Amino acid sequence: MDEKGKGHTIDLDVDIPAGRIQDFLELAVKTSPPVMSGVIQTKTKLHIAPGKERVVQKLSMKGEFTESRIHFTDPSVEDKVDMMSLCAQGDPKQAKPGAPDVQSKMTGHFEMKNGKMNFPDLDYELPGASVRLSGAYTLDGRQYDFMGKVRTKAELSQMVGSKWKSILLKPVDPFFHKHGAGAEIPVKISGTGDSPHFGLKLGGAYAK
Repeated sequence: MDEKGKGHTIDLDVDIPAGRIQDFLELAVKTSPPVMSGVIQTKTKLHIAPGKERVVQKLSMKGEFTESRIHFTDPSVEDKVDMMSLCAQGDPKQAKPGAPDVQSKMTGHFEMKNGKMNFPDLDYELPGASVRLSGAYTLDGRQYDFMGKVRTKAELSQMVGSKWKSILLKPVDPFFHKHGAGAEIPVKISGTGDSPHFGLKLGGAYAK
């Protein structure tokens, strides 16, 4: 549709059966390199408003997606994911920087507009754990803000490398053993693309 003096309004239904996550992120997010790579499948309604602004400023999208073979380009973020997977499987002594990369998968719904990507539901699956989140991040990569729960195969006392810490945590295992999971723990991810913070709520506050 052509709005006189302003340009064209573009509305498209987009169906990508197997694309590259990094190409999708390069279109929408001002971070270099893209925060992750892998394979994406998505069905999206795309809208580009008229005007003289850059396309990324006029662009809005809403849809659903599945991402597989996810690899985070920041080594520190990838290490945290790999170590979380090992702890969640009950092998905390192997949870060290440089641990083997895990295969992970993400599904959910999203809406991108006004410089922000909103996720009403985001499911992240990796060996030993499943993470359910909701939240948003800004398209310039400067701010993350997600909250939700992580459900692990191992119990809380099995996720620490210290024998004494494990003994101390044994009495609280039943409080986190919920819905068939070894543990169900509130989690928060905040910060920036350069410095994300992962926090677990084991008491009254989130511990990083």
